[in-house]
Formats: sequence, C-alpha cells, structure tokens
Amino acid sequence: YHDAATIEGAAVSDSEALQVLPWPLDVVVLGMGTDGHTASFFPDADNLARLLDPSSQRIVLPVHAASAGEPRLTLSLARIINAAFIALHIEGAEKRTAFEAALGAGARKPIRAVLDATQKPVEVFWAP
Repeated sequence: YHDAATIEGAAVSDSEALQVLPWPLDVVVLGMGTDGHTASFFPDADNLARLLDPSSQRIVLPVHAASAGEPRLTLSLARIINAAFIALHIEGAEKRTAFEAALGAGARKPIRAVLDATQKPVEVFWAP
C-alpha cells in the first residue's frame, strides 16, 4: 500500500515501487468483461489511447472510466504484452460471444488492442 492523494499519484508511486521487478513478466493472466474491457482498459476510459499505447514507458497508469465505478490502477499495455506468456480466461456464453465479436473485422474493443499489440499468441481459456 502506498498512500497517495490522487489516483495519478498512486500510479507514480506504484510505478516506482514496481521498477525493481525483473521485467518483462513471465506470465500475465487477463480476464474480460462483456464490454470487451480487460486489465481495467475500459472502452469509456477518458485516457484509453494512453492506456493502449504499446510503446508506453510507464509501468502503472491511472484509469478513469464511468463504467469502472471508481478510479483504478492498471499495468500499461506495454508491460502486459511483453510477458513471456499471456492467458485470457473468460467464463460464460455472454463473454464468449463478446470475445468472438471483438475478433471481428473493424472491432475496436480493448481486448482486441491487446491481441493486436502482442507479438505472441494469447492463450484463451473459456469455461461455460
């Protein structure tokens, strides 16, 4: 826990704390919402373009999205996609349908941004 007055301040202090980790990560396990969000990359985030920047040097970023309910912190897309192994775990027919829609031509969902940005396959695990 790092005390911070703002979510932006928390992102800075958490980034500093995480610098000591051996990057890149070995494994990242993602989930996905029915709106196609993953890793707190919500479609209505006011800083979505920054969150989905695969060249970002940041480790942790703040997330402001009405659909999130409250401000959040997340790892940057760059830190996620550089992991040695990336898994996506989804449950239920509704999320499977949402995932399949995100794979369609012209789809612009955050999970699609992750899939498009990584240089390695994302292993998808679906449970009914």
